[in-house]
Amino acid sequence: MKTSNFDNFEIEHLSPSSIGLFISNPAKWCFKYLYKEKDTAGPSAWRGSVVDSACGKFFGLHENQITSVSLAKCQVEAIENMNQLLDHEKANGNIVDEDKFRKEIELVPDYIRTAIGFYDELQKDKYVKPIDYQKKVIYEDEDLPIPIEGWLDFEYEDCIRDIKTVSRTPSDMSSRIKRQLSLYAYTTNKKAYADFIICTRTKNDVVSEANRSLNELKKGAFAIEKFISISKDVDELASFFIPDFDDWIWSDEEKDKAKKLWRL
Repeated sequence: MKTSNFDNFEIEHLSPSSIGLFISNPAKWCFKYLYKEKDTAGPSAWRGSVVDSACGKFFGLHENQITSVSLAKCQVEAIENMNQLLDHEKANGNIVDEDKFRKEIELVPDYIRTAIGFYDELQKDKYVKPIDYQKKVIYEDEDLPIPIEGWLDFEYEDCIRDIKTVSRTPSDMSSRIKRQLSLYAYTTNKKAYADFIICTRTKNDVVSEANRSLNELKKGAFAIEKFISISKDVDELASFFIPDFDDWIWSDEEKDKAKKLWRL
């Protein structure tokens, strides 16, 4: 590809999540993609990751996986993975809210039971099963010097299904999720669904919705390109924004680093 402003900051591709972050929290975007500060994932993000992984294992779709894995084993391995993630963070000196961790890990088996139950029933009712898992998709625009990339959860013959573990029923699908689904739908030419796996101590449910709009995602990518064309200096670009530390997206560790970078 030709040289672009993205090269100045070693940004090789964009994603729905990076574009979404620029739209919703540009200071955090600068923190992550210009200052190259690593995101601090917490227990709720780990929960989503292990549930996604369990669904892939159940259908035997992990790379180099020979046979499918039972529901019970998927649940056991997910708990093990959660504990490994906690140990890893502690070993690296990172602070983890252990009360939140305990609440999340207690619900992991129920989330997995709900998710796998939904996809397994879908298979039985419609005689369909996923044909691919964690597949990379790439969108390229002739006016955008780098691609927009994403990873879809489940691909079926006629649709894409993305797993979303949530704590409560969403009143409407967020713009962030719509942008993500639009990438999957456009690049695969299939309908894309967000399956909301709702699992609390008293309720298990699944809600499905779809969207195919790509325009907002593209506009976000061009906005990033225009912004970084202003300067090659990271501090100058970051100075256009002030971090809002009341936003939950900032962990305590990230706040400390950001305050030093922004000299607050």
